[in-house]
Amino acid sequence: MKVKKTKINGYDVFIYKTKQYSTINMRFLFESDYDKKKIYMADLLANYMSCSMEKYKTRREINDRFMELYSPTWTIDNNIRGVKLLTKASFSFYDPVLVKDDYLEEAMEFASGVLLKPNFADGKLDESELNRCRDNLLNEIAEDLLDKQYKAYRSFVKNAYSGTYMDVDLFDDKEEAVELINGFSHEDLIECHDEIFKHSCVGLIIMGNVKEEHLSYIEQHFKFAKTKPLDIEFEDELTLRDDVEPYIKETDVDYNESILRCVYTCSSKSYKEQMTYSMISKMLSSSGMLLHKVLRDEMKLVYRVSSGYSKYTNTIVLKAFLDKKNEKKALDGFDKVLSMLRDENLVEAELAKIKEKNDLALYTYDENKWNPFSDLYLDSFKLNYKLEKKYKTMESVTKEDIFKALDKMEKRMVHFYEGGKE
Repeated sequence: MKVKKTKINGYDVFIYKTKQYSTINMRFLFESDYDKKKIYMADLLANYMSCSMEKYKTRREINDRFMELYSPTWTIDNNIRGVKLLTKASFSFYDPVLVKDDYLEEAMEFASGVLLKPNFADGKLDESELNRCRDNLLNEIAEDLLDKQYKAYRSFVKNAYSGTYMDVDLFDDKEEAVELINGFSHEDLIECHDEIFKHSCVGLIIMGNVKEEHLSYIEQHFKFAKTKPLDIEFEDELTLRDDVEPYIKETDVDYNESILRCVYTCSSKSYKEQMTYSMISKMLSSSGMLLHKVLRDEMKLVYRVSSGYSKYTNTIVLKAFLDKKNEKKALDGFDKVLSMLRDENLVEAELAKIKEKNDLALYTYDENKWNPFSDLYLDSFKLNYKLEKKYKTMESVTKEDIFKALDKMEKRMVHFYEGGKE
């Protein structure tokens, strides 16, 4: 694949132009000086920037806009490289050719808002969202502190890298983590954001069916106050994503993968109803694998299929990767699978399976099945209430609740992204 290197707004851009993928993928690279405090501020910011923006201040507003833009995806990852903090902000948009709508400038404007315009109204972050993000980060650290493998890793690092940043970065106990992360002021976080995302851009990698007008969108929406050359060896990062499924399969010359996406609204007025829809989605995809069994194994229509529920948008999204000639049959397959959930025996079996998995999730995987609902969890990171509420609520869901939820589901929209070849 031919790589073109150019420069936009002072930073290097590596362009992998190809029609082989369904998406246009962009990865911005930022490099700043590192210390322990900054890595955790950066992780906290990555959470916050995904749920509160200057233009779309709530997660609901972000998700509504997300739906309008054909559901782009984005991640912000922070990695330590010696004395440097390397931040990677990755975005993925459907190729406008596939969705038959030149929406990409709006999508890039949205992405620019995620990176450069978080909700910092009057020099403050939204306190409720910030607290939620703090809890998320502390919960992740809590899981690490209690994980058997992580304990072994910590012991290895302490012995092999004593006194280095790898050793110093580790939390010794829960109190240290809470003190550090709860000690970040709004001013600290805003200053950290500006240092990383406005003053340390070192480049952009873009891959997909890139056209000249797309570069002009980048030039318009991604301007950084200061850019600089990459300061560390970074060749391993200048690679293509290895998790993108190609359209073309070498074993099937007629293969022309397209993506069918069907969105159902799921009206809910209570937490129990939300958990009911979550369980329906699990039955369809991860737990019961009903979509897979019917559309792939029985009807032989799709290559991959999935289901996902979002309580923020109150939607279940069914997604199928298939040859374009099978679109109508796949939609009929979606209807068939949902109708299967009217079978009392099937629903009872699937409910029992999900509840059994929930019960197992309450334990760590050691010989004693140590219960994480201990004082350590309760006192330090308050996971007890959240998990207990979730699993107790799911435990109370009955087959009648499932049937009522199915009655309220409505098909809102169908997106069909037609595949293509070079």
